[in-house]
Amino acid sequence: MNPLRVVPAPGIVGLRPGDAVVAFSRRAVVEYQAQVVRAGLPSAVIYGSLSPGVRRREAERFRTGAAQVVVATDAIGLGLNLPIRRVVFAAVRKFDGVETRLLTPQEIRQIAGRAGRYGLHEEGLVTALDARDVGLIRRALEGRTPPAPEGPIWISPTDDHLRRLGTIIGTTRVSRLLDFFRTRVLANDPQLRIADLSAQIEVALALELADGFLELPFETRSVYSRAPVSTRGPGINVLARWGAEHARRGLVSGDELARLAGRDRLLIDEDRSRLATLYLWLAQRFPAVYINAVEVAELRDAADSGIQATLRARGTHGAAHPAAAPRRAVIRRPPRPSYPKPRRRH
Repeated sequence: MNPLRVVPAPGIVGLRPGDAVVAFSRRAVVEYQAQVVRAGLPSAVIYGSLSPGVRRREAERFRTGAAQVVVATDAIGLGLNLPIRRVVFAAVRKFDGVETRLLTPQEIRQIAGRAGRYGLHEEGLVTALDARDVGLIRRALEGRTPPAPEGPIWISPTDDHLRRLGTIIGTTRVSRLLDFFRTRVLANDPQLRIADLSAQIEVALALELADGFLELPFETRSVYSRAPVSTRGPGINVLARWGAEHARRGLVSGDELARLAGRDRLLIDEDRSRLATLYLWLAQRFPAVYINAVEVAELRDAADSGIQATLRARGTHGAAHPAAAPRRAVIRRPPRPSYPKPRRRH
């Protein structure tokens, strides 16, 4: 609702309270936060792998002025209404999962639109850390972009679709059904497109390699394939172990969440929070199997508190405070099964 104005590049030393520095990876956000702190400005950080609770707390620090600058990925626009005066692009290129490319004019406009919150500022200011990038931003904001043509309708298969498809092609393996649906169904329909199922297929394949998992009912295996887990990092392997434990014992304790270890406490707390969220998602669907929902929720709260303490310390002093270690929740453990790593089935 406010006009946007492109202004000269400030550099790190020219940042001011109310600025949002936008980068496009967690690593870049952490690096720029350190530079902002060295410039003497307390900062908050927001990136996609943070839990929603931590993102809200970091946003609140920026709103109240406890953090004068926010350093964020483009996740800054996900449900957060921040009093940003000036958006500063740390880069104009991003990795989109396939290649590193220039931002599109639409992407620049969407991010720049977070500047100049209506009711607090008369206009929004937009710029870049590097003066060479300001021209691209100016052209994106001042140029005219034709409206996008109407595209096809994107669809995903339901369990009923997959079950019926299985009776036709003679398999109940979710990975094969999803791949068949992706490549063969509606291939020639110009009005419909199959949504990207590659991550779901990768999850289903990893689960099907876990001992005993294929003995679970089809509906159960299909639910597992939709679990909110990243195919990068430890999550997919942990999910496969839980699937195997579900198949063999009918109980999943999640006790390994309290035993995660590593040199970077922030990364460990992030992994613990994401895996705890995965456990709780499964506990909602299989409460008689995932029996430690209360304890895991406490563990996630402790991990989120640890993340918040580390980010607050780094945003103020440039390093995590040693007293910020989270309290561990105690998880009830059934007798631990011994199982090998998932192996390939032929």
